[in-house]
Amino acid sequence: MAACRDIPENPSPATAIHQEAPAPGTVVGEAKTEHSEDGLNRFTFRVTVTKAPEKGVYTVVAADGPNHGETQFTLPKGGEDFRVALRKGQRQNRIEIGFEAPGDTAFYPYYEVVSENKTIRAQYTHAYRFE
Repeated sequence: MAACRDIPENPSPATAIHQEAPAPGTVVGEAKTEHSEDGLNRFTFRVTVTKAPEKGVYTVVAADGPNHGETQFTLPKGGEDFRVALRKGQRQNRIEIGFEAPGDTAFYPYYEVVSENKTIRAQYTHAYRFE
């Protein structure tokens, strides 16, 4: 796991309410961005997140031009049923995957997919604990 930079305090009981998890195979989010630095090719960096059969596990499929990759991540213990959300990263060719806790509008970054130097990589970016 990459650096565990943020470990927020435990959520209040109202925030810790779980919602129903999506059915396996359901696409829960997709984000894409077009490359602007390549004037010859019109490549799009796309990340799709799908619910896997296991509790709290999601499959990530990333594609950037001819490059493709697939991996999985697991939501933190106690937050397995939180809603998964995606957003473009602050730097180019980065897609952040996080979650939203029920009753809370904040986006909690958790996982990141990056495409750079003809390589796609994915890694955990934060750690959370819900008890």
